[in-house]
Amino acid sequence: MVLDAARAISRHIRGEIINTILYYLSLMDKKYVFNEDTQVIEVMEKIGEEEYKIFITIKGVWIISLYVGPSIADLDPEKKSELMYKLLKMNREMMEMKISLDKDDRIIITVESSIVSLTFDNFYIEFNAIPYAIMELHKILASIFG
Repeated sequence: MVLDAARAISRHIRGEIINTILYYLSLMDKKYVFNEDTQVIEVMEKIGEEEYKIFITIKGVWIISLYVGPSIADLDPEKKSELMYKLLKMNREMMEMKISLDKDDRIIITVESSIVSLTFDNFYIEFNAIPYAIMELHKILASIFG
């Protein structure tokens, strides 16, 4: 009984957080789609002439914003080594986000924010770290692959 009550409260809080994020995205004039089944927000972010998808979800007490980039699985070892070196440097220089690889060796850019710090100012700054990181990633890719 107590566990059911805790789950109901958790669902309510999660719903309030999602509604707040959707409101903030509207204030930022972002195009987005919210999938109620998966509880994932898909934001279309225009950078230059290209559009990129940024996904937002909640895991526990964390708001996770992420971009799924290209796979490096098939790169030759020399190019992969150069890319990984530059990504590690980028990871150190950009404090708001982290870069990792998923199980398919795709480049993942992630920003994780505590639900406790969910204010418009914090969300705006942390969300916008991802488009900036995408631009930097593509500069790195262009420097290596032309």
